[in-house]
Amino acid sequence: RQECARHRPPLWGKPVFLGRPDAPIEFGWSGSLLDDHTFFFTARPYEELGLADIYQVPISEEGFGVAQSIGSQVNTREYTENEPAIAPDGLYLVFYSAGRPDNLSSESLGDLYISFLQNNGAWGEPVHIDPPINSAAEENWPRISHDGKYLFFSSNRREGSELPDLYWVSTEALEKYRSAISD
Repeated sequence: RQECARHRPPLWGKPVFLGRPDAPIEFGWSGSLLDDHTFFFTARPYEELGLADIYQVPISEEGFGVAQSIGSQVNTREYTENEPAIAPDGLYLVFYSAGRPDNLSSESLGDLYISFLQNNGAWGEPVHIDPPINSAAEENWPRISHDGKYLFFSSNRREGSELPDLYWVSTEALEKYRSAISD
């Protein structure tokens, strides 16, 4: 595997600035890397609304390419979509969204959703992940293990806890949502 020497940070050393994706957005955060060449991240294209969307950007030895929205099936102007966690095979994405009518938590808090890469290359309609993964509390910051076997996320569901706790579950719990793939 060839590494980009220009952007390779020293092992446990000072962080190296990678640059900014070329995109019509102010800033980005909370990323997830797919296959060393595609970075999924959150950006705020509608600053006046305070909402976020998910973008993807290619990475090469020259740095970032042009960032693009992952599409209107996932990204909306009505709700916030962020904190993407891409599966290692690139076939599904788990993310946080707030304000949607099927959220189990309050309107201002959010839950985890899953979207599958469709046979036509577009992302499918997001599906709300059922309890016990989502709860009446806020669930966020999903991450998928490098081997694709586990979903990690945070939640403030524990009684008396002011800050979120970390939880994990086998990604086998997500298999029932695969029927969301279409042509």
